[in-house]
Amino acid sequence: MSEKIRWGLLGTGAIARCLAENMPASKTGVLTAIGSRTAESAKTFGDKYKVPAAHQHACYDALLADPEVDAIYVSTPHPMHAEWTIKALRAGKHVLCEKPFALNYAEVLAMVDAAQQTGRTLMEAFMWRCHPQTHALLKLIREKAIGDVKLITATFGFKNGFNPDSRLWSN
Repeated sequence: MSEKIRWGLLGTGAIARCLAENMPASKTGVLTAIGSRTAESAKTFGDKYKVPAAHQHACYDALLADPEVDAIYVSTPHPMHAEWTIKALRAGKHVLCEKPFALNYAEVLAMVDAAQQTGRTLMEAFMWRCHPQTHALLKLIREKAIGDVKLITATFGFKNGFNPDSRLWSN
């Protein structure tokens, strides 16, 4: 591998955009390629985030075949996570898969098996374990800032304005 991990983004949705916007600040990675289901989406995304035209791929398989890519960030809709994670691992790429990792236990086992067979790193992009807020919370609990904590109940949500074309609103 090169000095920095050369990332390929599989998908051009909101999560991929977030990663692309923040990649320039990374000390360990660089955005190298994009794979989309259409040439138009790959070009629009690639141009916006300064991905060279030669690495703007109009299909996911072309991204996986790109020799300039070390690792793939799978940011497709959830039902496609296992399929493309396994394909990326078999293509010799390391994989960071967006959450949820898979739809069920059998898919997770197949993904882990593919990682073991190929000797590639596989990880779920579950940010909360490494998030600064989590570290701050743990520090407060250890310091007993509010006494002995016996139970924490938490939920996760986000604001999502109505967009009939969004995968979250369309059926």
